[in-house]
Amino acid sequence: QAEAELGSPVRAVDLLTRIEQADPVFTEAYFLAGKLFRENNNFDSAIDQYKRGLMAGADTVKIALEIGRVYLHQKNYSEAYKYFSHSLARQPQNVAGNIGLAKVLYQRKLYGKAQKHYLQALKQDPRNYAAMTGVAYSYMQQKNVAGALEMFQKAIAANPITGDAYVGKALALSKTEKIPLEQIQADRK
Repeated sequence: QAEAELGSPVRAVDLLTRIEQADPVFTEAYFLAGKLFRENNNFDSAIDQYKRGLMAGADTVKIALEIGRVYLHQKNYSEAYKYFSHSLARQPQNVAGNIGLAKVLYQRKLYGKAQKHYLQALKQDPRNYAAMTGVAYSYMQQKNVAGALEMFQKAIAANPITGDAYVGKALALSKTEKIPLEQIQADRK
């Protein structure tokens, strides 16, 4: 960690490789090495690090989540789905796994299934902002504007600083009150 923070990522990866060889199930070594590769936009090497951790028997739930996140970032939805599903098979109540899988399903336009996983995440973490906005946007895609408005409002109450819920609420309001979106945007200025 210190080597990475001091600007020597090559030395850090070398040390992490030695740690992985000495203690193959030390999950954090794979995480840090993967993070260093991700920070340099070397996603293939990050995935390779995480997969090495899986093969070595490190924490499979955490590592599968990281692999899923990288694939989701790369818009490789089929691989992301596979790894998020893997994490949920081992730990069905995993909030991050449910949100990750929901994001994949949403991108695939499977809004009802995405909503189910966002709701599962909310069951475990009732104030999770990402899950709340995910449910709301899933409602919007399914033409349930009232449900979307309610969930956007809950998200705003949970996190009044982040803007996604405000944007979503404005979009939902524009669909209910026949007010053009441009007017809502102009009124906020």
